[in-house]
Amino acid sequence: MPRWYVIQVSAGRDDVVCERIRQKAAELEDEGAVAPGALARVFSLRYETQAKVQGAYRLVRRRLIPGYLVAVSSRPEDLERILRSVGEFARLLRNEKGFIPLSDDETAWMAAFTKEGKRAVPMSTAVKEGDEVVVTDGPLLGCVFPIKRIDRHRSTAWLEVTICGRTKEIPLGLKVIARRSTDN
Repeated sequence: MPRWYVIQVSAGRDDVVCERIRQKAAELEDEGAVAPGALARVFSLRYETQAKVQGAYRLVRRRLIPGYLVAVSSRPEDLERILRSVGEFARLLRNEKGFIPLSDDETAWMAAFTKEGKRAVPMSTAVKEGDEVVVTDGPLLGCVFPIKRIDRHRSTAWLEVTICGRTKEIPLGLKVIARRSTDN
């Protein structure tokens, strides 16, 4: 059964390395150097937010975890062989026991927040009620992860999640669209 693995790459080179991994996987599979299907998918997780571009707000996609890619493979040894032939810094995360796949919970929330073929977390919307921000639409609606802080100017909420056994704050798009009165 394919598992999701994390690949560390040089920050800012995510897209280039991702494409090179795809190309090398196809080449090595054609040559018979790796098993067919050694790499099912590789992608960079992203999130959608708004940014001011030339004076107007536009929907943009930013990297969710810069410097890291996610690969889906049932053969991590072949995946490592592919990474060694890429010619760029690309390292499959591991510990003393071997390669570390993402846990089922981590895979589930990533799959739930994103869609196959478009691994970008859509932007959520919220309203401000007094001192509280109430999410009204999007993937953050009913979110089980604690929101650590909100940057209304950058339309971003920072969530605390656990990835590969480490607690990390990640950004997700959150647009606070209105202020509701709390008067009765």
